[in-house]
Amino acid sequence: MQDQPFDPDFIFDISNTMETKIKAVKAFSSQFDVSDPGDEPQTYISDPAFFDSLKARARHLGHLAGFTFGEGFLYSKKPFPVKNFEFLLNTSPKR
Repeated sequence: MQDQPFDPDFIFDISNTMETKIKAVKAFSSQFDVSDPGDEPQTYISDPAFFDSLKARARHLGHLAGFTFGEGFLYSKKPFPVKNFEFLLNTSPKR
């Protein structure tokens, strides 16, 4: 889902944790942000530019929900189960 368009069922605000997310992904240094892959082939995620697309996608999803950065999720069970509407009262989307 990272590089494919999709309509998320909900978007979680990750504005305060975006840099932590990037650091966590970079912890897998043999796969992400590889400056010298050696004998290994360069891949989409090994290119340092991958993090530009990671932030751009989070910024786009965040914009859709009224956040600086957002993480989109698909809920596999349809319909989305809701016990109350409190989650709607605590949001203020830009649209």
